[in-house]
Amino acid sequence: MPMHSIPTSPCLIYVDVVCDLFHPGHVGFLRQARALGDGLIVGVCGDADVATYKPRPVMSMDERMAVLAACRYVDRVIPNAPLHCTRAWLDEIGAAYACHGDDFPQAELEYWYRDLVGSGRLKVVPYTQGISTRDIVERISRRLNDGSLRRPQSPVPEAAAVAAPASGLAGEEQSPA
Repeated sequence: MPMHSIPTSPCLIYVDVVCDLFHPGHVGFLRQARALGDGLIVGVCGDADVATYKPRPVMSMDERMAVLAACRYVDRVIPNAPLHCTRAWLDEIGAAYACHGDDFPQAELEYWYRDLVGSGRLKVVPYTQGISTRDIVERISRRLNDGSLRRPQSPVPEAAAVAAPASGLAGEEQSPA
């Protein structure tokens, strides 16, 4: 295959993700990306790379890869994906296009996908509104701070929970009648 030609069959789509605290927004994005082609390859960005532009992931690489591999829209998962996706990378993994959500302004898309923007090998899909990893972290933080994330006190009084079993229960010897 000549360098930088777009594979046509099968038409594989590539996404690069962090996918920390996997949530419905991630699923929606992966579903939309998968619908653009015949298969979906997901590259998972490494912790050290992610830390150069946002907080380090809470979940380990292995945890994030396991969740992604279990997603029905994902056909292949690649660890430690490059931060900047290029035509050469797409060619190496056999993908026709990369895909990203429309939450990035054009200047950011060009920063991360410069090589793809001009070549027409970047597809953009609608971003899932109303949920993000940052939202989940903020919810957890609020609930930790207000105490609502802790297990409530048991409604059963402690004395009743440890009361002696009544006679005749399993495990007790019974005298013959």
